[in-house]
Amino acid sequence: MPEELDDSIAQSVQFRVFVQSGGNSPKYPYVYAGCLSLGGFQQDLGTGDPIYCPSPSEAGQFNIVGTTKPPPSLPTTDFTQHMNRQLNDFWWDLRHRGCEFNLIVSGGSNCVRPDDLDDFESKLVVRKARLTAFNTGPFNQLDADGALDLTGSLQMRSFDPFKPIKFGEAADTAVFSEALDGMFADKVQCGDCGEASDGCQKCYVLTSTIAASPALSSQIAYSKDGGSTWAYDDITTLATKAGNAVAQVGTRVVVVSQTDLAHHHKQQSTIDAGTASGWTRVASGYVTAHGPRAIWSKNSSQTYLAAVGGYIYLMRSPTAAVTVLTDGSVSTQDLNDIRGNGRTIVAVGNSNAMLVSNNEGRTWALVTGPAVGVNLNTVEVVSPLVWYVGAANGKSFYTVNGGTTWVEMTPDSSITVVNRIRFVDEIVGYMSVTLSASVRMYRTADNGNTWHYDGNYVANLPTAAKYNFVAPCPGNYNVVLTGGLKTSPSTDGIIAVGAA
Repeated sequence: MPEELDDSIAQSVQFRVFVQSGGNSPKYPYVYAGCLSLGGFQQDLGTGDPIYCPSPSEAGQFNIVGTTKPPPSLPTTDFTQHMNRQLNDFWWDLRHRGCEFNLIVSGGSNCVRPDDLDDFESKLVVRKARLTAFNTGPFNQLDADGALDLTGSLQMRSFDPFKPIKFGEAADTAVFSEALDGMFADKVQCGDCGEASDGCQKCYVLTSTIAASPALSSQIAYSKDGGSTWAYDDITTLATKAGNAVAQVGTRVVVVSQTDLAHHHKQQSTIDAGTASGWTRVASGYVTAHGPRAIWSKNSSQTYLAAVGGYIYLMRSPTAAVTVLTDGSVSTQDLNDIRGNGRTIVAVGNSNAMLVSNNEGRTWALVTGPAVGVNLNTVEVVSPLVWYVGAANGKSFYTVNGGTTWVEMTPDSSITVVNRIRFVDEIVGYMSVTLSASVRMYRTADNGNTWHYDGNYVANLPTAAKYNFVAPCPGNYNVVLTGGLKTSPSTDGIIAVGAA
């Protein structure tokens, strides 16, 4: 009988280590460290203590009525590397600067080239590591000779799998109009506060108006099982007008509409329950001819809306009137996207417009964008200094100094439009683009230093005329939602989900 082998079992020699020693930035590549060995990762997830109450039925006995849940510790590991005789090892610099850095542990078969970061079957992305111990081997040994090693230990913020993803079309027979925007609005839970979820089950897509007789307003297409099945909720308060963008604000789903000069909100739980109607329109605070086009919610009391004519609004609650943060005096260009990180908020728009606030929207300034005279379609802000921008001429850029200088990162000169850029964190991100006769979904696992649309990064993206948005599942490198317009029939929308 032939011997049965399981070639899926991982072997230590099939994993290689790459280090981004320069810093947590798209300007620094990950470098192969062939003589570096990492120890196993360790993380104490916390041991809960029992909570007791006296037994109601037996004196002197106690029942366990619950357990405490302490926070997990930060992961750790150790390392060993053969020391360079010229002392050119990056560890000396990391020890001197004391800065955080990233690593990638890339796994593949015995047939892959070890120093090729892009030839992989899986990766472990190690974020924000720092040295906690640094040691050298003994010098001038009197009784033996051997390689000198650098050893030490690391503490890191996280280590998570990055895997190849494949796309599949979702809601194929029921998306009758263009998909404009989408999001995941879920949380990881074990079933104590609702259905158990990995955080990537509930997703919501805003579609355009439906050209019928009579015409129908925008809808929310939603799934509660990661895109396997879908249902639809008519935004009745929009009448026959279209929304522009969607966001989760607290417990509500909020849709903004430029043409309606308003936003519309509904409890997320009511949508999930399949209850019709229930939408509320709020027009208070919006200025005539300056309707909202994009939305970013930092938390339930700080939501920012980018609008026509350079206006930016603040929403303190979906149920209340918005207030004007900037009234077109900084820029009069229509704004297309808005994102933020910490106290920094960035909005981009037509003719290279870029408005920035470093104090949560109290004041705004105009920053010179990367593409003079070109419409900026999308912005992503992964830190107060590191931003990514995509333009209507197919170019994409990043800055590592808050817009003082820009670096082009366009992955292919044949790209005609960059529609959306979104990141999971500062390392892993997605970019949806349009070419003259096709579409692509790019993916990065190295802070945007390189981008890939095929190979082990992305597969099976359905054909479409364009993908308007891409929305990664928060906290998950391997689940993403996208949507746009079909090629045939050209009025139908398309929704696709990518997963490992």
